Amino acid sequence: MEPGSESQPPSLLLLLPPLLLPLLLLAGPATLASAHYGSQRAQEDWWAYKEVVQGNFIPGPAFWGLVNSAWSLCSVGKKQSPVNIETSRMIFDPFLLPLRVNTGGRMVSGTMYNTGRHMTLRLDKDHLVNISGGPIVYGNRLEEIRLHFGSKDGQGSEHMLNGQAFAGEVQLIHYNHELYTNVSDAARNPAGLTIVTIFMKVSETTNRFLDRLLNRDTITRIAYKNDAYLLQGLSVEELYPDTSSYITYEGSMTTPPCYETVTWIVMNKPVYITHLQMHSLRLLSQNLPSQIFLSMNDNFRPTQTLSSRCVRTNINFNFSGRDCPNKKPQKLKYRGPSQVAPAKTPRSLDATVVGLLPADGPPAPVMALVAVHRAPAPGTRSALPGRRGLGTLFFVVVVVPVAPCCPNIGFISSSRFCLRAQEFCSVVRPPVQNWAPLTSWLQPGRLFLFMEGG
Repeated sequence: MEPGSESQPPSLLLLLPPLLLPLLLLAGPATLASAHYGSQRAQEDWWAYKEVVQGNFIPGPAFWGLVNSAWSLCSVGKKQSPVNIETSRMIFDPFLLPLRVNTGGRMVSGTMYNTGRHMTLRLDKDHLVNISGGPIVYGNRLEEIRLHFGSKDGQGSEHMLNGQAFAGEVQLIHYNHELYTNVSDAARNPAGLTIVTIFMKVSETTNRFLDRLLNRDTITRIAYKNDAYLLQGLSVEELYPDTSSYITYEGSMTTPPCYETVTWIVMNKPVYITHLQMHSLRLLSQNLPSQIFLSMNDNFRPTQTLSSRCVRTNINFNFSGRDCPNKKPQKLKYRGPSQVAPAKTPRSLDATVVGLLPADGPPAPVMALVAVHRAPAPGTRSALPGRRGLGTLFFVVVVVPVAPCCPNIGFISSSRFCLRAQEFCSVVRPPVQNWAPLTSWLQPGRLFLFMEGG
């Protein structure tokens, strides 16, 4: 059941003294659910973007982590999304490749849904769209396209750029189909999801893909909750803006249970929709036709603290060319100890942390046992000197802090081979001072790219 269901009894929470509400929340989800919904409402479905809906208390973003123990990351997680992207904190990573969208040269079909919280397009399983490149280690498959939008043009996007929100945000939700069988399984596990997000701006022009979704003949068919409509002959490539530039960071789902398993990719250009199309979005109801109209707008989670996470980009701010192709490797212009630019890498291999090795403590380095899962192709250099055609390799790397922006990240094993984390700041080589154990960040099962350098 969704917010606004006609079977909901009047809220008891609003009759309680204000000081008792925090105590009731702390009493646990079972107490709170029984106070409002009884046993008929599924706890997993009990959340909203607005705290009060039609006079009933529905847990909004500030309460998600309190009403269900399985959602605790929504309150205590350290890698939550969305975030406010500050361009002054972005770091140029010359090894970020362009994104590649593969549809097999075919149009796709999908079903549009009004879920009561979002307008979504779920793709037909017979028409697969895969994405690769960029910061993505494994193949990812497009599962769903979701729209967030506001009640006015100055708000609606989940992410912000230098404190500025946009009228809306399109999120293309992909799951790691190499490691996991479905999106639900992937969402709960490391490197499970990749979400490409594109800001929406109101203009006199429109995006061809969004025009198929938002024209009057289509959007009026999903005006109310639980409405669905089949669309055919869609080209996902038309949704992407005309740019190869993007920003990426590691974060979480923006809805409960807020699993921190998402690689976010924020495109550097927006897509455009018309004033009429935005007005049509705001006419979507989060309720059934028999209930009072309640607009779906403002369906976004507030921004979360970025903390020490890296925000990487393939935008080369130091390149002075007319077209700014972002192709030329540059040294990172961030002050850090013994910092050098990464060498060109002919090949990268998937690697996983197997475990930590004993260390003497500060100032000794942290030692990690790492397994490389994919051997180099025949005739290429192996991950270990003098070895060719190996299967899984095990070796030891030294972990050291790198730069103030990301004090938890930095990997070296020798002057020839280095390990690069997905949350990349820079690569360093000895000598390095102020070595510190990083066991709180370097956990078994974390995924990396093993970069074979010269």
